[in-house]
Amino acid sequence: MACPSGRSAGAAGQHGNNPRSHADGADQTQRVPLPPATAAGVLLIVATGSSLSSAPLLAPLGASDYLTQIAAHSTQGAACALLASVAALTAPAVAVAFYLVVRRGGEALAAGAVAFRIVEGMYYLGSAMLVLSLVTLSRDDAGVGGDPAQSQYRTVGDTVLSAYRVLGNVALLLAFSVGGSLYYLVLYQARLVPRWLSVWGIVGEVALAVAAVLVMLRVIAAESGPQFALAAPIGVQEMVLAIWLIARGFAFPPCPRLTGITRRQRRPVEGTCRRKVGWCLRRGQIDQRPWPPTTSC
Repeated sequence: MACPSGRSAGAAGQHGNNPRSHADGADQTQRVPLPPATAAGVLLIVATGSSLSSAPLLAPLGASDYLTQIAAHSTQGAACALLASVAALTAPAVAVAFYLVVRRGGEALAAGAVAFRIVEGMYYLGSAMLVLSLVTLSRDDAGVGGDPAQSQYRTVGDTVLSAYRVLGNVALLLAFSVGGSLYYLVLYQARLVPRWLSVWGIVGEVALAVAAVLVMLRVIAAESGPQFALAAPIGVQEMVLAIWLIARGFAFPPCPRLTGITRRQRRPVEGTCRRKVGWCLRRGQIDQRPWPPTTSC
């Protein structure tokens, strides 16, 4: 990725050797709306919106006669499966969009986030298939008049419903929490977004993981008020993060100009900068700054 400081480089050339212009820009963090940032923001809105929109459609699953309720509201089940499929595609895409930017701030963490979000997408697809299976079972159950046959459908339905609740309310949420926490850690370390926003994301992911564990231990019920309350912080945070990325983009620290000096003088500064803002310090992609550098880099 090119260093997002070319605009400052051009500005330095226009102002010549004016020390005031260099001093003014040295301490300013550049906010650059890059295509990956905009894409990540849009994908976050789509992924979170589709996931939250499917929650009201799951109401028939909580009824004692859930097969009858699903048969009466089969359109809701199909819509829920469609929204889960949308989330299955957008969840990994969010992590990939982040990876294109944050990998130089922590490639292992960024790659781990992509891996877990891909697993999350697979779980979304599995959940969609289970919901569609329940819709099919409910229709078959409604077409059978004999009680023995209905009891067989109910037994199969109970198994499918249990699998859906484990997959959608435990495994999926844990994969989401781990994957999200990994890229929030990278965002926190690299300061690509405000740190309060990264901390909010980490806390929200931990709360969501706690909700998944409590559902697994049957302390709280799946799709219950306590679970939604624990999931609310990360849902709101992702909407705020999405708007921030679309409006402001990522924040990149300025880099010093290292031209006009010997290679021996350049090496220690480049080594320090690679560890802190390595995405800026590739050859020919360094901001125009006077020597010695006056930035925190």
